[in-house]
Amino acid sequence: MWRSLEQPKIRPELRQLAKVVEPEATEVLEFLISLPPTQPSGSHLLGLRLHQAEEVDALLVEEVHDGGRCAEKNKRMANKLRIAADQLSPGDWICIVNQHTERSKIFEALKSGGKLIMVCVRFRVPPGTNGTAHTPGPTSSPTAPPESPGGNLPGVPATHVPQRTTLRISVRRWDDLEMRVEVPQDATVEQLREKLDEAMGDQERSAYRIMFNDVSLVDPQQSLQAQGIKDLAKVNVVKEDPPFTEYRWVVMDYDAREEMQGYLPLTEGQVVRVCPDSEAPIDPSTKWRCTYVFGYPLDGPKDDDHGGWMPTEALAAQKKKRS
Repeated sequence: MWRSLEQPKIRPELRQLAKVVEPEATEVLEFLISLPPTQPSGSHLLGLRLHQAEEVDALLVEEVHDGGRCAEKNKRMANKLRIAADQLSPGDWICIVNQHTERSKIFEALKSGGKLIMVCVRFRVPPGTNGTAHTPGPTSSPTAPPESPGGNLPGVPATHVPQRTTLRISVRRWDDLEMRVEVPQDATVEQLREKLDEAMGDQERSAYRIMFNDVSLVDPQQSLQAQGIKDLAKVNVVKEDPPFTEYRWVVMDYDAREEMQGYLPLTEGQVVRVCPDSEAPIDPSTKWRCTYVFGYPLDGPKDDDHGGWMPTEALAAQKKKRS
């Protein structure tokens, strides 16, 4: 996931690297590339052309040649349509290899032909700056006229740039795996969830929340664009521990004052997460003559100090049950 270099949790080494090699960068993407050891009959060549900057130990990737171990890894990842992993590309920096940060140790590991675990980074600069960091995806020249949305390099013929009809969305899972999915421009939250289910596969599928700008996407029928999600947007998926998989709108206030401890007060318009298998039968000791379910506030922690029982009559019926 792209992160601002101003975030407090950014490692100081990344800020220092950006300051030296890409002073105008404002965001950084840190990702992992893992290569298995070479087979006795195979080539151990990585197929990389690397640049050594004098001020830093990290190595700049200038080219990724076909036939090398890295290019083959990129092809394998590209063929896995359900999981789009980050691929090593020109402009990326190799910072750590097998836990080594010194350049000499990095080179030894890269030449060994053994298993490699490389920590790589990619910097992004604001549009219109003169930075050298690359940003995947289409970009627009700030001086290009409206009828030429892509701009053209000198000596390169103009080409027609078709208008996009889809949204490309970068997704970071709960286990830090980066994915990329594509949905129609008018897609709803439910369509995005279906695409994510397909991308993760049956074995890895789990109950989860979709988060955009720290807000849960709750209403399955709401359009993504209405939530401010545009092309190349970034969302997070937060794993839920089943069976707390249903979201309910609160349609009536419930103060819980007439109940014993362990009940959750509700406010009309609130969204809660409930356990669909916890619905209890009508209890004569409760004021509301209806069934009760156990759940939690939308973004609250899932523990007994924040959760509680709530009357089902105060909740809207679920539009679609998910497993």
